[in-house]
Amino acid sequence: MANLIKLIAYIKPRFLILLIFATIFLLAVEMLGVISLSYFIDYLINEDNNLINLDYYFNMLDIEKSLLNISILVISSAILRNLYFGVYIFIKAKYSHSISEVISNKVLSFFLRDNVFLKNKFNPSYLQHLTVNQSFEVSASTVMGIIEIISSSIIILAICAFLFSVNSLLFISIILGISILYILIYLTFNSFIKKLSKGKFFTTKKITKTSLEIYENLKEIKLLNLKDYFTLKFKKDYNIFNKYRVISKIITRYPRLIVESFVILIVIIILNYSVKLELTNLISIAAIFVFGFYRILPYADNIFTSFTNFKLSKELLEFIKNNKLLENKSFKKKDEKEEIGKFKLLEIKKANYKIEKKIIFNNLNLIIKNKDKLFVSGKSGSGKTSLINIICGLYRFDEGQYNINLKNIENISNLRSIFSICSQNPILLNRSIKENIILNMEFNEKKFKKISQIVELNKLLNKGRTFNTKINPDSLNFSGGEKQRISIARTLYHLKDVLIMDEATNGLDSKSEIKIIKKILTIYNNKTIIFVTHNKDLKKLFNKNLLLI
Repeated sequence: MANLIKLIAYIKPRFLILLIFATIFLLAVEMLGVISLSYFIDYLINEDNNLINLDYYFNMLDIEKSLLNISILVISSAILRNLYFGVYIFIKAKYSHSISEVISNKVLSFFLRDNVFLKNKFNPSYLQHLTVNQSFEVSASTVMGIIEIISSSIIILAICAFLFSVNSLLFISIILGISILYILIYLTFNSFIKKLSKGKFFTTKKITKTSLEIYENLKEIKLLNLKDYFTLKFKKDYNIFNKYRVISKIITRYPRLIVESFVILIVIIILNYSVKLELTNLISIAAIFVFGFYRILPYADNIFTSFTNFKLSKELLEFIKNNKLLENKSFKKKDEKEEIGKFKLLEIKKANYKIEKKIIFNNLNLIIKNKDKLFVSGKSGSGKTSLINIICGLYRFDEGQYNINLKNIENISNLRSIFSICSQNPILLNRSIKENIILNMEFNEKKFKKISQIVELNKLLNKGRTFNTKINPDSLNFSGGEKQRISIARTLYHLKDVLIMDEATNGLDSKSEIKIIKKILTIYNNKTIIFVTHNKDLKKLFNKNLLLI
């Protein structure tokens, strides 16, 4: 809760100040409406003996106290309240979406930081769920819930003070009854809300995963005629997803219906037994209390709903808290870390790593020196890609040491400046071949020509293609081998001290693969090269070998 309050104060403080003043004005408008309508009811029933006396204000403004003028006051206050309430909702929605945007960016920035080690559960659908779905839930339901609780509590207290002044005994009786009722409702639904929270989170994550699977594999789904399978799966997942959404809507709104019925019941019972009061006063008090609590209940409902939403958004709140996303000093400052110069040595000692319950590495030891050429092989699932991800600083070992130039990688500020990696699934953008290779770097014709010869990019220039030919978004106008040539060329264009090729040539024919690898090993002999592949015929080209079992 404290972190969320800190977030509210931190994000767009000027907007927050505006929201505070808007809430204060809402309180004034709301009280004007309650008092004026209560005065109208009282005046109609007790024209000469009013429970509520506003004569002072009528005299001060030199306005005649009459049914017409009181009616004008009631209508004017109602119009003002309803018009302003629309403005207030807009201000809150604007602020809520601003918070959602900031939280989304914080989550995204967290995973893009150099010193963040990804965990196995952070798959694309989970990350999308955290970044888009849950960030909005936290902002709209949880963070704004704090503002709802504070503003609603203030308005409720103000209306309660007014009702207390009308009839203290009746007010205390109703408040005690409502408080006990809300406590009973909360205790009854508390365990159910916890289950609902988990169910809502995991079903949302599941539907996100299913939709991503469909969009990422449209080609295979169509070719394998899996349309009906995925349509049925999506429909089933969405049905469960909607069920949790409907239940959460009901569970947050149903208490109000119970309390409304209770208020009407208790007002009637108590007034029937209040024999000390005159009949006209009974009717007036009953009408004022029913109207007063009618205005209170929506705000009480907001408070209950906000507390419920804290539980429904628990998953991301825990994520934000555990990773200190709301703290400006959650990561080491750049000057607290050390930059390392030219790569000299990579050491892994007694390292262990597992994915869920499967052990990938047990007591792994590895030394790679500058200019070493390491050949990494092993069967599928032996941990080749996992090792590369750890070496690059994307994942971390569960146990053990990993040092570069005798420094722990967690204390190195420029880790990403050491490695160039070419993977088996290259990212191709909807840009030209040349732009996909140079990306954000300046074009160097001599360098580009040299790399083109190494990778034999001329083999791409057929059927009217040039280096300015655009790649389609789904890359269907390029074969797997052609895409890998572009990926290798890009990696060489952005070459750093250590070149890592993670099965980057498996889309090439054997002759082309051997030819390109030999060229790279010869031309970039001064670089450290780590080559991962299933092709054991290439092993003889490297001076070091690591076999993963």
